[in-house]
Amino acid sequence: MKSFLLAWLLFKRDWRAGEMRILLFAVVTAVTCLSSIGLFTDRVSRAIETQTAALFGGDLVVESDQPIKPAWREHAQKLQLRDSVTLSFLSMVEANGQFQLAAIKAVDQHYPLIGEFRRPSRDSVWLSPRLVSGLAIKNNTKIKVGVASFTAAPFIQVEPDATNEWSLFAPRLMMSLADVEKTKIIQPGSRLNYRWALTGSSAHLEELRAFLLAESPGLRILSAAKDQPTLSNILTRSSDYFQLASLVSIALTAVACAIAIRRYTERHYRYVALLRTFGMEQPDILRVYLWNVLGFGLMAAIIGGILGLAGQWLLDHVFKNLISIPLPAISFWPIGYAVILVLITLMGVGLPHLLRLKNVPTLHILRARVLPAERATAYWYLVTLLMLLLIGYFTVQNLTVLGYFVASVLCVVALLLVAGWLMLAGLQRVRSQLNSAWRFGLANVHRYRTNSLVLLVGFGFCIMVLLLMLHLQNGLLQDWRQSLPVGTPNYFVVNIPAESVKELENFLAAKQVKTAGFYPVVRGRLTTLNGKPFKEAIPESARADESLQRSLNLTWRGTLPEKNTLLAGQWWNQKEWGLPVVSVEHRFAERLHLKMHDVIGVTVNDQIVTAKIVNIRDVNWVSFRPTFYMIYPPKILQNFPATYLTSFYLSKQQNILLTDLVQKFPSVSVIDVADITSRLQSLMNNVTQAIFFILGFVFIASISVLMAGVQANITDRMQASMILRALGASQKQLTIIMLNEFMLIGAIAGLIAAIGAAITSIYISSHVFELADRSVWQLFLLGPLVGVVVVTGTGLLASRKILRQNAAEILRTFEG
Repeated sequence: MKSFLLAWLLFKRDWRAGEMRILLFAVVTAVTCLSSIGLFTDRVSRAIETQTAALFGGDLVVESDQPIKPAWREHAQKLQLRDSVTLSFLSMVEANGQFQLAAIKAVDQHYPLIGEFRRPSRDSVWLSPRLVSGLAIKNNTKIKVGVASFTAAPFIQVEPDATNEWSLFAPRLMMSLADVEKTKIIQPGSRLNYRWALTGSSAHLEELRAFLLAESPGLRILSAAKDQPTLSNILTRSSDYFQLASLVSIALTAVACAIAIRRYTERHYRYVALLRTFGMEQPDILRVYLWNVLGFGLMAAIIGGILGLAGQWLLDHVFKNLISIPLPAISFWPIGYAVILVLITLMGVGLPHLLRLKNVPTLHILRARVLPAERATAYWYLVTLLMLLLIGYFTVQNLTVLGYFVASVLCVVALLLVAGWLMLAGLQRVRSQLNSAWRFGLANVHRYRTNSLVLLVGFGFCIMVLLLMLHLQNGLLQDWRQSLPVGTPNYFVVNIPAESVKELENFLAAKQVKTAGFYPVVRGRLTTLNGKPFKEAIPESARADESLQRSLNLTWRGTLPEKNTLLAGQWWNQKEWGLPVVSVEHRFAERLHLKMHDVIGVTVNDQIVTAKIVNIRDVNWVSFRPTFYMIYPPKILQNFPATYLTSFYLSKQQNILLTDLVQKFPSVSVIDVADITSRLQSLMNNVTQAIFFILGFVFIASISVLMAGVQANITDRMQASMILRALGASQKQLTIIMLNEFMLIGAIAGLIAAIGAAITSIYISSHVFELADRSVWQLFLLGPLVGVVVVTGTGLLASRKILRQNAAEILRTFEG
């Protein structure tokens, strides 16, 4: 109890002296940024997942040509999953004496699971603009579907779960699932597509997936994150970026706490020596300071958490117009997580300093000296580092991201220490040859060597993470802009007879429509792998893959298609066009555990075509160009009957060309993906906004660490300033001296940070985000510039009190 009371008195004394306020500012700012980043990334991640699931139709989707079994739905209800069933099929519809092929979707009362959409009521149907135009429909017009008549209700502007199904081949008609029976359209042998969408907790969804695969091994079960490359690309990359931002916030918080607690303990050496002079025992001293640090840590964490929540309130109410993506409700786990992290960091980094405090000798009052570290200090730091790594892994749950980040941080710290030692060694030689302002500035760097190294490492780390996040952000945004640029194809034409290819190509060229090229398509099923039945040759976990349940689109090509990149092997030359080889897409290969030189057998028109894998490709699935899992050389498949497909972009003014195209080429099918491309662009825009906000939070957190670093040796600067002021130095001269000191540290820190950010960015870009190689030379120009500007600006801002005071005022500060 006495220890607690003394700790409280000590806290009040430090607060009145301003000591605790400086420490509190550093830690509270770091915790605020940590909780803000945690809260924002958590909300944005959930919002993006929701938007992605809405575009896909649900978190999990089961597709079948048979009705969904009641037992399956009962099992889903037991797992507390929400579900909805839709039925899709093609049928002719009639209105005003005109007939039109329509893609009919019948929805139940729970549709859609995610988002808002007014469902068609009984005895009414909703129509897409294409169908409205084709049949000259107006509101309340009667439209006949099968043998039943319905009233045309409001038009469909946006379909919540528009996917690659019937709606792409024909205009949409939406009706109630309960009305399908009276149309008498469904007959034995009808081609139907039942779609069972589900949403709920990830654990329950995975449990249902396992149950369904056990019940029906060949069932097609899809999810946006795994089975839709276009959506998966956006979701995975944005998630990785948010995870990296969380790691950065953890590291910045740890650095801020380490700098702050180091300054705090060093400032109390003489006070502890005085306590020991009065007879206080070492264990009592340790308990007093443990109580003090714990209480301080809790207060800082709570204040930081409240400020983090206030930041979310500002996002929701003040800056809501800047964020178009609707953010879900706040989850409070990032606040608790921030509190735990701060306490672990303060105790982990601070305990070795507190243990050193209890060993302060009484003679320290008369003669200050550097105290030796405890024997267990290195082990304690190692334990703290391991705990921080565990927290980091719990946060990101991605060993690749965590490994690259930790390795880069360790390398940069090592480089900064080496550069700092070289800088200190070189200062002695050049200092005497410089003018007074530079000489005094460099003297401060050399005089306070330990503090200068701490500043160099802290500043270098902050600048590195800023450059890294900025470079990765630019890479992601550039890649997304390139994947969906203006003019991205929004229409596909399929089932083009071989004899019509040239004529269609000329037709489109005459209308000034640029295509993505014409690709032959041959249908085939995977049959064998290395001489064995395909399913027997792959692991059991891959046997339910959807590509094994259907025929695949195969093509041949003499050159590597645009938006395809080779990851392994070489593309064939013209002399090799007759060789039995094949190129496979890398995600397809990973799912089926295929590797280079495997021999794949595909059944085409009752013939087995075998080919060896000679290269593996990466495909940009967001490009909306014809893409294929498997591509053969021209002479392997060209003797099989084939149709062709192509894609192109049409503006709204050019849409009238579709009518001419269908009339002139009645055998082809036109697939409209304009709605999908526009919604994907909207999703990318929302992710881009979120990334900009995350970068802003990281910048604020970095500045807080820089401020803590400068404040850490504010006492030494005040002493040096007092001496110079007493010797007649003006405020301008003191400003120039500090300016030179911070510019030197900032330039060196920025250069080393640029090296670390460049190396880390190269590896993370290629191995985590799968981005194309990007130039990093700009970082070597930006790093020193950012270092000089940010470090100098932050240093002068944190030292402004020193620059304004005269010698007498500074002396009174020490006396207080």
